[in-house]
Amino acid sequence: MTKKKKSILSDQRFIVLLVIIVLFAIFSFKSREFRQYTTILSMLDFSYYDLLMAIGVTFPLITGGVDLSIGTGMVCYALIAGSLVRNNNLPVVLAMLLCIVLGIIVGAANGVLIGIMNLPPFLATLCTCMITRGAGSLCSATPWPGLTQEGGWFHSIFKITVGTGRSASRYPIGFLWMIILVLVMEYVLNHTKFGRYTIAIGSNKEAAALSGINVKFYHVMVYVVCGLFTGLAAIAYAAVTPTVQPGTGAGLEMDAIGGVFVGGVAATGGYGSVIGTLAGIFVIMLLKTGLPYIGLQANWQQIITGAVLIIAVLIDIMKEKKAAAKEAVEQGFSENKTQFESELQMAKNEELEAQTKKEDADAALKDAQAKKTDAETERSKAQKKYDEAIAQNGELTQADVDQAQNAEEAKKALEAANDELAAVQKQFTSAQELLQNCSDRKKAADEDYDEAVKKNKLNGQQTLEAKQQLDEKQTALDNA
Repeated sequence: MTKKKKSILSDQRFIVLLVIIVLFAIFSFKSREFRQYTTILSMLDFSYYDLLMAIGVTFPLITGGVDLSIGTGMVCYALIAGSLVRNNNLPVVLAMLLCIVLGIIVGAANGVLIGIMNLPPFLATLCTCMITRGAGSLCSATPWPGLTQEGGWFHSIFKITVGTGRSASRYPIGFLWMIILVLVMEYVLNHTKFGRYTIAIGSNKEAAALSGINVKFYHVMVYVVCGLFTGLAAIAYAAVTPTVQPGTGAGLEMDAIGGVFVGGVAATGGYGSVIGTLAGIFVIMLLKTGLPYIGLQANWQQIITGAVLIIAVLIDIMKEKKAAAKEAVEQGFSENKTQFESELQMAKNEELEAQTKKEDADAALKDAQAKKTDAETERSKAQKKYDEAIAQNGELTQADVDQAQNAEEAKKALEAANDELAAVQKQFTSAQELLQNCSDRKKAADEDYDEAVKKNKLNGQQTLEAKQQLDEKQTALDNA
């Protein structure tokens, strides 16, 4: 239960959700106008194209890249398609498809420049940013058809209007489509081959290539997906902007990219969440919408938004350092533990082997002692008979000589038994020394293992203290 709670509280998406609630509460308390339905509706309208751009750019950012062309590209596609609608009577549905196709083409061009030609993502997308901005400037200011005009039905994709005039009711149905898109792309990121390979490329591009992933192909596809969502953003932008102005769009990508980082995408790539991107975009939109209602103008809005981004990146860096420190301690403890356990097991095996040799030597010693005892008994019997024969006869008979030879043979057998006993005793002493040596080594291995465990526990305690300090700093940053 505690671990689960701790995991939730350390999730940046949960923290961002708390920030959204706090910001909404502050702005609602400070300004009555902010609480009005029209304000929330307007904020949602202008969040659609930012969110669509952010969903798309999440994938390049996870790979460790970036796409700076999404802002000017979105305006460029809307201008080109809108000009065709106004000047050439192109059906709106075809204009919408044209926005998507243009987005995919530019995205594929970015992918080829970065994934195949190995240009730095910043440089490649900066070039396409300039190209799309220039292409958009060739068009004149273009309003798409209004809601009541022919072809204005596309506005209803994002907002349904019931009634007319001041009594009309407006419902932000576009928010529902955004939620569906976020859930779909979150599934794509975490449960499909494309998503897993995207994360793998961001984590370690070289390792991904060595594991058999077609890195170039998936690198291109990442930017194609980004271009697709930029095209969708162009449609949303045309739906909420009365007139699309040429030469604009530069800087719009920063809100999208900033929202992605606030939502928890790692600054170095390899990790991210589309749901986190949704939360991050709403933090940016709350700041842009709510700050004017408490008296802060545009300059202060940019300063505060930039500070929020710095804090978000710092939190991400702190999390990475904390995770790396924890992993290093755990890996070191695991390696030391394995080494000492191996040495301890080897000492135990040697001790068991020495014990077996000692038991064999002990059995051989008992057998030699028994043979010695038998030889001494036979020698005593022979000597006794020999002495009796000398005492009775006073001279040696052939039988006495034979008896004496038997006694001499028994003496030799006794000497051989003594030699064998000495050899076995020497073997037994050697086995005892080996056993003692093994016991000493086992004892030393036990002591080293215990010392290593204590040392790693101490390192774990130091890591825990460092983690607590990081948590305190993170809390201070959250409060800030």
